[in-house]
This record gives sequence, C-alpha cells and structure tokens, in this order.
Amino acid sequence: MKILVADKVSAEGLAVLEQAEGMEVEVRTGLNEDELAAAVAGADALVIRSGAKVTRKVIEAADKLRAIGRAGVGVDNVDLDAATEKGIVVMNTPDGNTIAAAEHTVGLILALARNVAPADKSLKEGRWDRALYVGVELKGKTLGVVGLGRIGSHVARVAQALKMKIIAFDPYYPVERAAENEIELVELDVLFGRADVVTLHVPATDETRGMVNAGRLAKMKTGALLVNCARGALVDETALLAALGEGTLAGAALDVYAKEPPECRELVEHERVLSTPHLGASTREAQINVGVQIARQIVAALRDGAFDNAVNLPLSDTGALEKFGHFIELTERIGVFAAQFADGAIEKVTISLAGECRDAVEPLKLAVLKGILTPATGGNVNFVNAPWLAKSRGIKVESTLSESDDYTNLVSVSVTTQKETCLVEGSVFGNELPRIVKINEFYLEVNPRGNILALKNQDVPGVIGQVGSILGDAGVNIAEYRLGREDTHKNTLSLVSTDTAASDETVEKIRRVKGMQLVKRLLIN
Repeated sequence: MKILVADKVSAEGLAVLEQAEGMEVEVRTGLNEDELAAAVAGADALVIRSGAKVTRKVIEAADKLRAIGRAGVGVDNVDLDAATEKGIVVMNTPDGNTIAAAEHTVGLILALARNVAPADKSLKEGRWDRALYVGVELKGKTLGVVGLGRIGSHVARVAQALKMKIIAFDPYYPVERAAENEIELVELDVLFGRADVVTLHVPATDETRGMVNAGRLAKMKTGALLVNCARGALVDETALLAALGEGTLAGAALDVYAKEPPECRELVEHERVLSTPHLGASTREAQINVGVQIARQIVAALRDGAFDNAVNLPLSDTGALEKFGHFIELTERIGVFAAQFADGAIEKVTISLAGECRDAVEPLKLAVLKGILTPATGGNVNFVNAPWLAKSRGIKVESTLSESDDYTNLVSVSVTTQKETCLVEGSVFGNELPRIVKINEFYLEVNPRGNILALKNQDVPGVIGQVGSILGDAGVNIAEYRLGREDTHKNTLSLVSTDTAASDETVEKIRRVKGMQLVKRLLIN
C-alpha cells in the first residue's frame, strides 16, 4: 500500500511508516494543487500538516485514497465535504501538540501582560525605558477562554495556578464538569465584556469564522488583551487593527493569521501586537509526537480498518466498532439482504435494537446504511460516506430501542420502499454467529452470506424436491436449505444457500415450479 507524505513530518514519524510491513512511502513536499492532484493518484493514504491544501480537485483525483492523516489538530486545509462524499476518512492528532499550544498561549499572555517584546527591543536598541513598560499582574484577573477542548482546558488549568478567575464559552461543555473545575460558563458576548484577557481555542468553521468582530471588540474592557493561537480566520483583522487604533484594547498576541504568511503588515508590526509565525505546535516534543501519532493511525487505518481521531466519521465512540463487531457484521448483512429482497426504491429505513446492542445505536445505524447502499453503489460505500449517500438518495433513517422476549439481543430492520415494507430481524448466537431469524412473517434461521436464492411458494408437497432437482441438474450445489412457514401454513419462505450462483436460466426454471410465487437471487459478501 502506498502512503504519500506531502508535508514535512518528523523523522520518527516517517520511520513508523517506512518500517510498517507492506507500506510504500513516498515523500513529496511543497506541491501546488495540480502537482498534489497528480501525486495522490494511486496512493492509499495521504499524510499532511498545515502546508498542503487538500482541495476537492485533489480528492477527486485520488482513485485509491482511503485515509488522510493530519499531523496536528486543525483540518481546515482539507475539503471535508469532498472527502466524506468519497468515503475518505480524515484523521488528526488532537493530543500530540496540546501541551505545546497551551504553553505557547500562556507564554504570550504573560509576555503581553509584562510588555516583554517591546521592552526587549528597547533595551537592545540601547535605551533604558523602565517606566515605559510597566505591566500588569495576572493574579485576580479574569481569563475568558473561548473553547474548552484539550488546549483550552489546559490553558485554563495553568491560568488557575496563576490565581486567575476563569470564565468560558463552550456550548458543548457540560455545566456540571465546568462547576467541578471552577469554571463559569457564560455567553460569548458576556465573556468579551467581562474578561481581562480573551484567548481563542476553537476550530475555524462557518459558525466561528470572524467571531472576533468589531462588535465584540467594542465590548472588551479598557486595557483588555486578546490572544489567538487557534486559527487566523476567527479574527476580523481589519476590526482588530481599528480597535487597537482606538486605544481601548491594550494589546493582542497573534500566532495565526487570515493568510499565512500574513499579508496585513500593519497589524503584525503594530506596537501593541505581539506576533509569532504559527509556533503553537512548534516544539521538538510536539513535532515528534504528532508525526509518530499520525503515522501509527495511518498504518492502523490501512491494515486494520481502525480510524482513531477521525473527524468525519459520524461516531462518538470508535471503540464500539470493535466491541460490537459481530452485531455490526450482522446488521450490515441484514442491510444488504433487505436491499435486494425488497421491491422498489428504498425511501425509509428503521432499525430497532433490543438487548446489549442497544448501546451501539450509532455504529449499527451506519452498518445498516452501508449494507443497504452496497448493492446500489457496487460496494463503494463505507461508514464515512454512508449517511451522505443515504441523504443524497432521499433515504430517511430512524432508530428505536425495544425489548425482545425470544432473544437476548435482536436487531430489527424495517425497509420501506415505494411498493412495500419489508422486515428483517437477526441475532448473534454464541457471541459470534450472526443469523437472520425472521423475514416479514416467516421465522427461520440462516447465515446471511454468499449466494442465496430467496423462494416464496405455496406450502404444498414437492416444491423442495423440484427446486433441488433443478439446481442439481444445473450443477449448483446446495449448502443450506432453510424454510419458514406462515402460521396458516398457506405459504413458505425458503433461503437456499448455494456454493455458486444460479444462472438466469436456472432461476427461470425455478420460477415455473407450480406454486412458486417469488424467486430472488441474492449475493451477500
């Protein structure tokens, strides 16, 4: 398998890739969009940092790409929509540079508060301007943290050690946890109005781009400080420059910019702006950590299908993929079966779960979607693009929790098409044997795998014998013949597993058997 490394990665990280069995590593850095699009053809995985821009054009040129690994936190240089549509997993390394970025943030706050940079410059130029650079103490001041992720939370802890009061804005952070950590959660505008220092720790999204605008800057206290070590797109640089010019804002520290290298030289060179060239993750330890971490994640993704820290995989707990592996396999096969068995275009899918598999709603919803979409897409579907493909086809998906008197664990999938509603239920026996146990009103037990003939016929003598003879004459060996009967015994449904697929001619002969109502040829890989 080929891995393309398109940005500079630590030697330790490259060593992990190069020493992995069966991996071919190609390092090509500094590529523009066209060059990267050409280089990614044939690659199974792409490793980047912040330099390479993985655009839709690049992704569309990737004919084999399964994973993109970003050695770092942000993935705003990757077109996530394009990657998701194509089923490419995008992973990052949120832990590898947490300490480095948090320490750089705190360092900038301290440097701003004590005028370290201008004082240093003044002294080196031969002046002794002690009175000019009187600073402020952080003890007792209020730090406003925008985003309590790994980095923001670490900054808060360090600031608390400096005896600062912490207020924060993070709509996803639990209120109880904030209280335990002595953090007061407030609205964003309130934070800007109360904080002596505001520090940003959120990704650049449609919701957060330009969040630090003229209105919010105007709310800040006289003498307040702004620090941004997250993403340049968060700050309206024109508005910030104006706020500095008005004199209300005491200073700003910027490690990231709207465009890098920064084009707004007036802002970078402003006397009350402390500027660094995107150094948040630039420590020896962080560079090694993120390089090694993303290399291990890429190898695990290609070799084992494990996607740690996937940002576009719609799962909150990827550990459930392994824990509920047998249920995922069963549910995916049920989906493949239902898609081929039901008549008409699928409009709605409902999955109902009983037993311990109730704890795996997210992965099992993905599994049934992947299964249902597999026949229509020729297998070009996975957990990443399954929700997008379903939505693009107008398929509604619902999930419910239920109870079962007959089975310890039960997965029930109801598929509604333009013509009918089909119910397929399954369970896992002995923690490892996936079985379909019911199809509509018919109870039966079958391993949903391989070549299967689904036969519905009147419950009359001789049908099984005739079907067996037709298959035998055609040289098709029967591996299993499972039959379910209606309560009224008017009709039966049989699932006949065969070693090889029955030909069109053979299927047509079975259709002509007296009493035969339905013959469907299914394939479940």
